[in-house]
Amino acid sequence: MADNLEKIYSKFPSLVAQNLQCTKFSWLRRLGNSSFIINFECPKFPTSEDISITGDETFLFILESSNIDAKSFLESTSSLEDVLDNVNKALELLKKKHGLEESHVQIESLNAVEEICEELNKIGADRLKDIDESMTRITLTSPDYDEDKQELTLHLTPDYPKTPATVSHLLPDCWTPPVASLSQVFTSWVSAIQFYSASWRQLSDLDRLCWLLDPVPPTPAQLFRRLVITTSVSLHLELDPAFPTAIPVMKFLGSDQKIIPIREQLAENTEHWDEEEPLLTNLERVLGLELPSRAEVSSASQAGEWSVECGICYSYKLGDTEQLPGVSCEDEKCCQTFHQACLHEWLVQLPDTRTSLNMVTGECPYCSKPIQCAKPALT
Repeated sequence: MADNLEKIYSKFPSLVAQNLQCTKFSWLRRLGNSSFIINFECPKFPTSEDISITGDETFLFILESSNIDAKSFLESTSSLEDVLDNVNKALELLKKKHGLEESHVQIESLNAVEEICEELNKIGADRLKDIDESMTRITLTSPDYDEDKQELTLHLTPDYPKTPATVSHLLPDCWTPPVASLSQVFTSWVSAIQFYSASWRQLSDLDRLCWLLDPVPPTPAQLFRRLVITTSVSLHLELDPAFPTAIPVMKFLGSDQKIIPIREQLAENTEHWDEEEPLLTNLERVLGLELPSRAEVSSASQAGEWSVECGICYSYKLGDTEQLPGVSCEDEKCCQTFHQACLHEWLVQLPDTRTSLNMVTGECPYCSKPIQCAKPALT
């Protein structure tokens, strides 16, 4: 048996025996954009007597859609090797017929191929979206949790499993993938999706109904939002994923003239926060405000009244640094906001600007009232 096994492994490197009796085999194959595992029951290995093809579903679907009977692979065969040759010939014909590129397995380590096949079987063929020809990138899909369906990409080095897989995902940075088997990484990732899904549902109303400043566009990786709440004032909030319905961490950005009344309102109404209510409903209740949507600002003249962009460069995010407007004029009639870097550069060019330690004081570019700005930190 050992000689037969060595021969068949050398000819079909992605074939793996699933038990010591060599009565069950899995064969990892790829056709065009489809990756699949063909399962064989071979009760009298190495002969083909009573052999059967049991899956997977993707392979059986390919056969059915191509009007190929799986039993045809077993005709005029005396060994498992003959059956595999017949399958190869059929896949080659399909490849030529449909103009599909040939697939090659580049990982030479039988142990690596065996472990990858075992792990994919544990995860389930229905979760496998794609596997590249070199078996160094595997893309998996999550089960459906409302609208939180995502993808996980596993990156394998040629010496896997000696070097653990690394992952690409869209979860928040606070999720750290375990250094473990592929199936354990997948299980941890699915659990994390379930964990964060409550936070995503809370934030979805803000993304849909409010004037969102950051991040744009929002992704599952971010559990914070910066929203316009009134003229010249924005709110940065961040949810705790362990308590997504609790009152979030909130920071108001704008002039003190505008912010102080809002903070006082929040302090008076905090006890009215109801964890059974949606996040947006609670925010409007405790802040005593109806949060505006971007659609409500219908013209450029109206948009200018909100003063949420930098009054010097007229943009919200500053170049590659993505710095946000964080300095505001304290004059009640102005309240214009500026990027720290923009305002500092403006002020130091004015002849009457005064410098004290790290602060510069000069005139607001809009209303000429006094305004202060710290020197930006070097990046």
